[in-house]
Amino acid sequence: MGNKDVDDSVEGAREKFAMMQQQMDQAVAEADKKRAEQQAQYEENIGKGDPSAQLQGLMNAQQSLKRISSAFQAKPKEDKVKDMAQKLGIPMTPEIMQLGSNEAISNALVEIAVGMGKSEEEISNALG
Repeated sequence: MGNKDVDDSVEGAREKFAMMQQQMDQAVAEADKKRAEQQAQYEENIGKGDPSAQLQGLMNAQQSLKRISSAFQAKPKEDKVKDMAQKLGIPMTPEIMQLGSNEAISNALVEIAVGMGKSEEEISNALG
């Protein structure tokens, strides 16, 4: 494996990160827009003093909380496997991430590490 291979994989990782960052920025912008719409609707409904409108505001708030909590629940697991891959020197590809569960991703990373000639000690250290 020459320097060109390393540079290509680093450049590829940078491109993937830039694309993920762009998707995240777009999702944040969409969430901000939706929040602003809900805030405007909430303020309009509060002014009316209408109980059904106030209930709708509460339901919107509940939906927002569910979206926020679900977005953060997957994060620690993703960070953990990405950290493990980084310690092993394995690029996280979409194919690996699509395996779904932490266990499946970890198993795949261990298989790849063994195939790369990593020692049992190196793999154990990466597993934490």
